Amino acid sequence: MSYLHKSSPSKIPAGLAPMEGVTDFATRFWYQCVGGMDFTWTPFLRVTDTFPAKFPDLFAPELTTLKGLFPAPLIFQVMGSRPEDVIRTAEAAGDRLTFIDLNCGCPSPTVVGSRAGSSLLEHADQFARFLETVATRLGPDRLSVKMRTGFHSPSEFSNLLAAIKHLPLRHLTVHGRTRPARYTGQADWFLIDEAVRTCTFPVFGSGDVCDHKTLSQRVDTASGVKAVIIGRGALRNPWVFQGARSAPLTSALAAFVLLQDLALESQERLVTWAAGLSPDFFAFKDEARWVHLIETLLSCLRGQHHSDPLEDLQVSSRALSRGKMLWNYLRSSLPEAYMNPALMRVTSLPQLLNGIDEITRQLQLSPGNVPVVYNPEHDWMYSGAGRKPSA
Repeated sequence: MSYLHKSSPSKIPAGLAPMEGVTDFATRFWYQCVGGMDFTWTPFLRVTDTFPAKFPDLFAPELTTLKGLFPAPLIFQVMGSRPEDVIRTAEAAGDRLTFIDLNCGCPSPTVVGSRAGSSLLEHADQFARFLETVATRLGPDRLSVKMRTGFHSPSEFSNLLAAIKHLPLRHLTVHGRTRPARYTGQADWFLIDEAVRTCTFPVFGSGDVCDHKTLSQRVDTASGVKAVIIGRGALRNPWVFQGARSAPLTSALAAFVLLQDLALESQERLVTWAAGLSPDFFAFKDEARWVHLIETLLSCLRGQHHSDPLEDLQVSSRALSRGKMLWNYLRSSLPEAYMNPALMRVTSLPQLLNGIDEITRQLQLSPGNVPVVYNPEHDWMYSGAGRKPSA
């Protein structure tokens, strides 16, 4: 179990939250290497009356080709506008899935316009009928739900809970924000506590968990939650689950980008390569393991061995953009010098890695143990609150 699980007074399991456009297979693979989480989660799979025609093996290979490989199990999430599409997808999965998770929280205008995601929360009675239809067809404990605290306002939350509290759900995950809030402001864990006190099934909490201290604060508010999930907090410090306060920064970041590059080139190749690994591959204890992963990925991508793999890593612009996305979050948990905006303007992976290494040298830090500690002073960057005024 994770560091957060062991060290929390409430012994709460912690998992990697589903993040659309972020937690695809390549990213989940990388987090399995980082380690420490108790479970991972797919981003939503949008299901319709025609899609998917069969179970999407490459979307969640952990459930098929790579079953049993990874330390942390996977939760499979779908998003749909009609109960029958969710039911059909779950039934098509057969025994691959113990249960299926339904996204009732995505705030995207496109998603809401198609009557999916958080739009399902607009009318409590319709929300309840949707869930009851799916849960009844699939059976007890075969459906879990992830939701927000309201479609328009948090004042709707009590009615939403009252409408579903007796359904045979496996668990309910509450992201403590409304649809209009999107990802801004602060999550309301008092409402998550209301869900704990109201519902007959387990409740997971989500929102603003960034380290052990913030976990304890949230759990103090909603002491009955059975698990927490961490999204942006895990981007700001991917080592949050194991409680590590230092990391081999450039090696881990290089491996992240190479995994993205391989997935973008061919997801099937990535899965085939991973199928040749053994579960003990994921014992990432030091920088040497990351360098080994880089060399292995380069061999898979380029068919050649590099004696100095960090010197000349040419990747696609899309893979580099993914790496810079992670870096934009991760830098907020590093010493202030790493916030240098020039690193966000680089045009190649070697430029990014060399820039990071140069700062590491200037700070006289060990490249394999750069301090990674959540810094609330940078919350404004991700909360929508705007730049914090200077003192």
